[in-house]
Amino acid sequence: MVVRNESEMKTFSSGTGENVKELLGAAVGGTDQHSLAKITIEPGKKSGLHYHPVAEESYLIVSGKGHILMYPVNEKDGETAEKISREMGPGDFVGIRKLHWHEIKNISDSENLVFYAVCAPSWT
Repeated sequence: MVVRNESEMKTFSSGTGENVKELLGAAVGGTDQHSLAKITIEPGKKSGLHYHPVAEESYLIVSGKGHILMYPVNEKDGETAEKISREMGPGDFVGIRKLHWHEIKNISDSENLVFYAVCAPSWT
């Protein structure tokens, strides 16, 4: 068991526009089967388009405005099916299954997009 304050944790930049503060998970301890991160994206920036071959991921938006893009990956040949595209704001959440391309963009001109991300199994 672990109890911490997020101020104790380091923030790193993903290189694609995300500032990530991993709160729990394999890399920082506290849990083995899932990870929890606080992610901040500055106005106009976005995460890189990516998918997880094993992990499922969930986001809970706490502040700002974002746009989520998701679509499944065809496991055999890498082709994609129908895309899902939606604006998100505080209180909105999304579940992203494994093998689904996803990207989230901050669509605000002035406010950071802040959300929590949970991955199972652990992201790192």
